Amino acid sequence: MASSSDKPAPKRPKLDVVALCRGKRITTAGKAALLTELKQLQFLPEDQATSNRTLHRARTELASRTTLYGPVVCNRTFTTTDGPVDFPVQNPLAILQIAIGESARYANYVRNAIDVHGLPSHSNTWHIVLYVDEVACGNPLTVRSDARRKVQGLYWALYELGEQALADDACWFELMAFRTSETIKFVGGVSHLMDVALTCFLIRVGTTSDMDCDSN
Repeated sequence: MASSSDKPAPKRPKLDVVALCRGKRITTAGKAALLTELKQLQFLPEDQATSNRTLHRARTELASRTTLYGPVVCNRTFTTTDGPVDFPVQNPLAILQIAIGESARYANYVRNAIDVHGLPSHSNTWHIVLYVDEVACGNPLTVRSDARRKVQGLYWALYELGEQALADDACWFELMAFRTSETIKFVGGVSHLMDVALTCFLIRVGTTSDMDCDSN
């Protein structure tokens, strides 16, 4: 009879280094230090990369993914005091495809919404909720935050998913983000972000090559 010492060590759960601490206030340097410490404690395999550069490369690879609706990140044209300028934004249809296909929790919200409201169509439209918020990097309790570090973020969600889903961070997607100090260059300020955001949900009907995200 084998002793308890002969039993194989339990497998450690796989750690998603890109998703680690997502949604929490932690710097990239702090995240890298945490991963390094976990690696030294043998919670991570020896070949697990932990540097800021590697984490940045992993995020870039995720942002470069292509779906049936085009890349996850694409360009939109913004009107600034210096003229039209292209900036990267999220492709909502692409991220929606990924979320439904890879997030069991999000897919369950969608299935429940379909059971209640039916499949979305031209005659049975679903609704999009847009939310703008200014985020102050650093200690939110400080009397004066550095304006150069404040960020205007624009998020979206599907209204039909219901109250429980709308209270879940996993159901809100970041469409675009700009430093507050940069938004003063937009003609119309933050309102212009909303104007451009609405165009991100428009696609041309046709082949898959016609449904990619562009600035037109």
